[in-house]
Amino acid sequence: MTFDLPDSLILDTALSVSGLTDYIRLLLEQDEQLRQVWVTGEVSSANHHRSGLFFTLQDTDGTAGIKCVVWNSQLPKLAQIPVPGEQIIILGSIRVYPQRGEYQLSVWQTLPAGVGLQALRY
Repeated sequence: MTFDLPDSLILDTALSVSGLTDYIRLLLEQDEQLRQVWVTGEVSSANHHRSGLFFTLQDTDGTAGIKCVVWNSQLPKLAQIPVPGEQIIILGSIRVYPQRGEYQLSVWQTLPAGVGLQALRY
């Protein structure tokens, strides 16, 4: 595929990698819906490191997943510790890491999904 665009137009409108990742970071981290978002899914992996608990939350059919982190200072406040194979509901916010070109959910709270959530209510 070829493009018939003047070189000057391409150079004037091309973003640097940091420019693009900064723009994405601003979009995601400033979005009111994503500053405090509830997400439900299945924990597919969990690894405890010295800074916190890192895990992946995915749809039950495995079609989508997102990396998550619970920092050590937040771990004692959780209603449920994420365990692989369990369905949970998490409250968190999106964080973008430009150096790696990645984003993840910074988790504030986790609740058991389904029957476990109903038990907490009563």
